[in-house]
Amino acid sequence: MKKTILLLLTLTSLISYVSTQKVMDSWLGSTKQQLIMSWGPAARTSSDGANGEILVYARQVYRAPQNSTFYSDNGSSSTSYSPGVNYWDYSMFFINSEGKIYHWLKQRQQIPPQQIDLSIYFKN
Repeated sequence: MKKTILLLLTLTSLISYVSTQKVMDSWLGSTKQQLIMSWGPAARTSSDGANGEILVYARQVYRAPQNSTFYSDNGSSSTSYSPGVNYWDYSMFFINSEGKIYHWLKQRQQIPPQQIDLSIYFKN
């Protein structure tokens, strides 16, 4: 039973990842204007270091605290507590000097958009 649940969770995660990748890949070659018309203004923009830009879209997420009770085979139980977590889901689009999307990146961080060091993504 546990193996079946684990397999289903793994397949669900894989399908979600492939679906996200297809959606993000569909933006490659699109224009900055098309992206903004669809997604709205970016939370932050920065140079890509090569006459292009990085557009950062951010979504703040809060996951509420949870209590989980675990039962062992001998009938004993234990409870664990997970504190609430606040994080940011980022979608970053890299725009070349012709205004076309050439790369994308998704990340999850606890750093707000204004504090991300985007210089690590600069082209040399």
